[in-house]
Amino acid sequence: MNRLSVVVFASGRGRTLQNLLQRIEGESLPLEVKALVVHRPCNAELIAESHDLPVHHIDAEDCESCHHLLNELAPDLVVLAGWIRPFPTPAPVPAVNIHPSLLPEYGGHGMYGKSVHEAVIAAAEKVSGCTIHVVTENYDEGPILAQIKVPVDRGDTAEILAGRVFEAECQLLPDTLVALAKGEISITDALRKIR
Repeated sequence: MNRLSVVVFASGRGRTLQNLLQRIEGESLPLEVKALVVHRPCNAELIAESHDLPVHHIDAEDCESCHHLLNELAPDLVVLAGWIRPFPTPAPVPAVNIHPSLLPEYGGHGMYGKSVHEAVIAAAEKVSGCTIHVVTENYDEGPILAQIKVPVDRGDTAEILAGRVFEAECQLLPDTLVALAKGEISITDALRKIR
């Protein structure tokens, strides 16, 4: 199995980054995180620093600088882990994103974090979940690589549902990265299907 090298882009608490690093340390994930990229000060930086990971600050609107940085770092893949800015596509390396709903439902501009879970509850959905998809120029519209469903229970608040979905994300993202490393799924094939 190939060992994937990734650069993680994050905007917030860094829980997804923490999950990946813990699984790498536990030897259940054949991954090398080369660096963290942020566009603002955030807790993810502290997690990266505690694991001796380089942190790069970029202007999220500056595509050229972002592409230059990715060319310099030369990862196999970019992982968007709570990155709330547009990702500059097409990029020199492929990128995947984790979204807290079963896309294509509850995706698109402005649909992230608590707003997704509030919308799911307001619509009285019985099921929600999370999705790993390839990043394209349109928010949350890239080919879907994997999904996990979770129940929406009666009496759920957005916070309770968010916790249940995040537990699923903590399993789905590493599993998807392992499948990519093993060649069981292919970003190239997924993109080819939509062209």
